[in-house]
Amino acid sequence: MTSVDIDRRDPAWNKEVTLRVHSSGHVLHAFVNEKHVGTHWAKDGKFKFYFESKFRMKNGNN
Repeated sequence: MTSVDIDRRDPAWNKEVTLRVHSSGHVLHAFVNEKHVGTHWAKDGKFKFYFESKFRMKNGNN
């Protein structure tokens, strides 16, 4: 788990950003601000994969 505190003066505030995760697990469930933003799973025995999802950061803790 990771959290980021965003201030209204931060350039990322209220802009679309990309969550990018490099995983070597079986399944990845991604949540941002308590909302499900996507799921990805290993295919054909290849347990290394990248997951990407776009979302908007809110003011405060994300």
